[in-house]
Amino acid sequence: MPKVVITMPAYRAELTLARTVADIPTGVADLLILVDDASPDNTAQLARDLGIEVYVHPENLGYGGNQKTCYTEALRSGADIVVLLHPDYQYEPKAVPLLIAPILAGDADMTFGSRFAGLGDPIGGGMPVYRYAGNRVTTIAENLMLGSRFTELHSGLRAYTRRFLLSLPFLRYSDDFVFDSQLVIDAVTSGLRVVEVPIPTRYTKESSSIAIGRSLAYILGSLGYCARRVASRGRRGRRSSVANPAAFSGSRRPRGNALEAGVDPFAAAERLLDATEGYVVPQDRLLALGTHAELVAERARLRGWEIPPSAKGSEVNEASRDKPRRRPRRTVAGHASPETVDTVVLLDSSQSLTSGLDTLRRARSSLEPEGIAVVGVSHAAAIRAALDQTGFRIVEWVPANALAGADLRSRFSSHGLGAAVARPAETAERASGGSAL
Repeated sequence: MPKVVITMPAYRAELTLARTVADIPTGVADLLILVDDASPDNTAQLARDLGIEVYVHPENLGYGGNQKTCYTEALRSGADIVVLLHPDYQYEPKAVPLLIAPILAGDADMTFGSRFAGLGDPIGGGMPVYRYAGNRVTTIAENLMLGSRFTELHSGLRAYTRRFLLSLPFLRYSDDFVFDSQLVIDAVTSGLRVVEVPIPTRYTKESSSIAIGRSLAYILGSLGYCARRVASRGRRGRRSSVANPAAFSGSRRPRGNALEAGVDPFAAAERLLDATEGYVVPQDRLLALGTHAELVAERARLRGWEIPPSAKGSEVNEASRDKPRRRPRRTVAGHASPETVDTVVLLDSSQSLTSGLDTLRRARSSLEPEGIAVVGVSHAAAIRAALDQTGFRIVEWVPANALAGADLRSRFSSHGLGAAVARPAETAERASGGSAL
């Protein structure tokens, strides 16, 4: 049976935590995890007394920052299904079996509870009028942009498969409330299966609620992020290579090696390393391959990556061994083999992808089962087929204008240097099952 882990992002939840836990149906979860976001009350100790696995932030990281720890620790525990349940008793814990049912049936990668679906009565359940209005307006606008028909896109009761969390760069998202919107918008525009289930509404005086000003900031942030994603990926991801393989079929071929044609290799290395930062990986070992491998390895080490001495092509220039910069990364496991790495970064020369699939095969054989590969390419036409052929599945395509900073955008865009982020195929395609993470 899949391992179900319920995660609870907590801040000042001392008054409602026991009631929330008491209403979780017996046997529905294998583990409860609570992450306390530097609460000034007794939330953490109470959770320990209730037998919950507790993690405490030494300082407040925000709602999104709390979720990042929740999901990372759930993956570390070997979860196959991860549930988000607020411990403020705002969402009905008894709805968790209904929430995870579509996932268990193999029909969803993510589910969320909708207070507006079916016979839902949010106002009758105590939802403040300003939150009701904001929810409706924002959901309608996002549906129009996304091409979806959800009744609500702002619920805090959610469930995900392990595959889902490994497929999205959630560590890259905001530490604030807009984290929720970024996650679901990226899911829809990446072609992941998102299903809503009806749940009751319950607001009490203890239920957490953000002020009107922060609600407006959340609404604007959500709509802005949705508009940007739809502009780049299309409605339901129709222009995304992840959701729609045909999206690359018309991509032009390169005119020679993009790096030779004027793209700054230093900037390219930095941008590819930026693309790695959003994903959970087992540990911090990185292998650089392809064009300018030594430069990529050197820049990675300065970010805090470990470059294995045995990794050919990843030698670091001894003259540049200044103090490493620690990366804000969450790693979650040991290695299956001392010979493997967690991340492979491959900066393209035209030969390496069009006629040299051996490089990608080496990358695949060197990678942990739940590691990532980031491939910088000067053209998009062949990358998906090449990754498929060598045992990868693409989880994100970062176009040239997203990789480039304002001063470099024209150079990256004119030569079409983008990045494909991929997971080993068996990992990306698995909806449940044991794992190394």
